[in-house]
Amino acid sequence: MAAVRLLLDEDVPRLLAESLRAREYDVVHATEVGLRSIDDSLVLAHAVASDRTVLTHNTADYIQLAALYGRTGKSHHGIVIARQESGDFRWLLRETGKLLIARTVADLRDAVVWLPL
Repeated sequence: MAAVRLLLDEDVPRLLAESLRAREYDVVHATEVGLRSIDDSLVLAHAVASDRTVLTHNTADYIQLAALYGRTGKSHHGIVIARQESGDFRWLLRETGKLLIARTVADLRDAVVWLPL
């Protein structure tokens, strides 16, 4: 069972990447890999190329990208959407941790998943 590797979109707190890495999860933040202020399609393409699932707060753009990938037969490693309204970092850390425990790479392939699970 392959562990999920995350790419956190720029709109997700960088502290989440640091906190999850401290728990030995494979997580990078967009700004750590040169993806600052670029189009979401390029972020998703980078995630695909690096075998990572994207975690974002950006519902509208990533729902559209998932639909585009589906229509064009392209595959991705999953898109996880966390509503930003909660604004509670502890909630985000807890729910992301649950996702990383409960889901596999195969579970997330071409899926759009909402937190909480």
